[in-house]
Order: sequence, then structure tokens, then C-alpha cells
Amino acid sequence: LGFTAQQTLNYAQSLYEKRLITYPRTDSRFLTEDMAESLPGLASGTAAIFGAEEKLLVHVQQVINGSKVTDHHALLPTASVARADLSALPAGEMSILRLIAARLLCAVGEPYRYAETVLTRSAPGKNFRQKARWCWTRAGKALSAECWVIC
Repeated sequence: LGFTAQQTLNYAQSLYEKRLITYPRTDSRFLTEDMAESLPGLASGTAAIFGAEEKLLVHVQQVINGSKVTDHHALLPTASVARADLSALPAGEMSILRLIAARLLCAVGEPYRYAETVLTRSAPGKNFRQKARWCWTRAGKALSAECWVIC
């Protein structure tokens, strides 16, 4: 987004003070087990707020791992986002909120699945290697991109 680290922290801190995101000073990418039950509703609500049209299948197990959470769990939008007037947010804050929402949807959505083939050929004194990848499903990536475009 082109923001400095300090700008990003300032926007996130402001969103936190407005109760639109969870505690921003964390480096965790995981949530604790006690959050598993509320996560599908939060993810579906977040998808609806940001205009994602496809049905969201939430894979909670992809982000739940309390043993990898130290002081604070991963950064999330809160349920308050549904009641907030997002049009009143400054552009920088909206960009950060959109990024947090997109990452949540990508993290709990269908995994990106692909098939990969590696072909290796040898000739005297030379080795050739070629890799090809075929996409089966881009569900999580597509939902994240859709969230960015609509917002």
C-alpha cells in the first residue's frame, strides 16, 4: 500500500481505538481454540460487509493453534465493523481495514490447490529442469481479490 511502518501502526491503532479491529501489536498469525466457535460468523459477516458474493466455506482449523499464540492472537476485524459507518473512515484506515478483512477471508477460505509437474532431462555436461503448475482452485485468493476490488 506504500505506507511506512509507522503510518500502518497509526492507522491500525486508530482502528483499534474505534473497536473495528483487535489489538494491533501482534506478530501472531494464529487464533486460540476458544475463538473457533465464533470465527465462522465473523468471517461470513466480514465477507458480507465487504461485498464478497461467493458463498464462504470457513475452514477454522487452518488458523486455530493456541500453541503458536504468544501474547496476542492474530489481527482480526471485530463484530463492530458490521455496525460502523465505514464511509466515514479516512482512506488510509479503510485500506488497512480492507487488508485485514481480505487476509482473514484468505486464511479461512478454500485453500489454493494446484498440480505441479517437474521434468528433468540430462544431456552430456548439462541438466535441464522445467516446472509447470496447473491451478485447480483459487478460492481463497479469488475471494481476497474480490474483497479488494469491491471496496
